[in-house]
Amino acid sequence: MWQEVWTAIVSESSDIPDLSTKTRIVMRVVLANSGWRYQLVVQLDNLMEDSR
Repeated sequence: MWQEVWTAIVSESSDIPDLSTKTRIVMRVVLANSGWRYQLVVQLDNLMEDSR
């Protein structure tokens, strides 16, 4: 199974020219994901605060 996952990742990223570009893309995805989670936590905290 993991071999299939790795093969899919490699084939989907084959058009990315170099390691620095791949690293930049990964970092943007990670930061976007963490920002989304942070906003969700803040909104949930605000809702909990309002319900008190």
